[in-house]
Amino acid sequence: MNFSIIVPGDCNANCSFCFWEQEQQAPSYMSDLRQVLDTLSSLKDTYTCSLTGGEPTISPILHDILTALKERSNFSKIVLTTNAAGLEDKRYFPGDFAGVVSHVNISRHAVNDTPNEKVFGCSAVPTGAQLYEIIEGFNQKGIDVTINCVLCNQFSDRQRLLNFITAMRGLGASAVSFRKQHGNLDESEEEMWFKDYKVVSESSCPVCRAKQQLICGMPVYWKASTLEPSNDLGEVYELVFHPTGKLTADWAGNKQVKFANGKPYIDGTLHKVIKPSIEQRLDGIEKNIQALIKNFESSRRNQERSHGRASITRGCG
Repeated sequence: MNFSIIVPGDCNANCSFCFWEQEQQAPSYMSDLRQVLDTLSSLKDTYTCSLTGGEPTISPILHDILTALKERSNFSKIVLTTNAAGLEDKRYFPGDFAGVVSHVNISRHAVNDTPNEKVFGCSAVPTGAQLYEIIEGFNQKGIDVTINCVLCNQFSDRQRLLNFITAMRGLGASAVSFRKQHGNLDESEEEMWFKDYKVVSESSCPVCRAKQQLICGMPVYWKASTLEPSNDLGEVYELVFHPTGKLTADWAGNKQVKFANGKPYIDGTLHKVIKPSIEQRLDGIEKNIQALIKNFESSRRNQERSHGRASITRGCG
């Protein structure tokens, strides 16, 4: 399951598709966060962690959050989602995230700077040239970068989208992820343009869907999800820590979660046991398969050695 930290602060952008609303930061925010991290670290469930906002890289307390994560967490993966505004103006550097963040999603919605700024509703985002330097900085620290692009009718045809994928590869990104605006899980028009490409992998559940293809030499992901997965799924799908200091099972902040004896309670009522996400289930299956293969190869080597010893014995007799 994913644990999302909404980093307190403003956002430099004004995207028309964004549902984020700024919340007042609680004076006890950092102590509340440390307490939640301690609780999650003590549980057996596997968690990934997402840092989101607002815009995390312009928050004055992002460094404190990174320090808390480094000291207290045992997440299997920590992902930063950003438009990189605070990296562009040098508030933060890629090295500040080394040893904590394992993957970065950077939002970019067009090849050229002017249409990209139009989608963001502001000019305070990195230019293409600046983005190249930022991605290279993360790569030097061993952190891979995926370009996140929200589909909002900015691509008029398949060729323009191919140009975007090629351009993002040229900037040093490891992959491109196209996401439908939150709503239904139907395929977008842009996704259907690539029906002639083989699907490398695909997963889905009642609240999300993901598909991977290899396009222009790049891993390309098509994603769709509902706005409030926990509402639609009827169980705790993800945990969200808000600037108010509340831990909830929804982005609106209405379903407060508290843990007792390692079990989640929502508004005082014991909830279902938290189930891992589709991605984590697939990761678990892959790890199990790898373990089986490893055991099989080890067994085969033992048998070969045993057979070899038996042959030697027979030969000497």
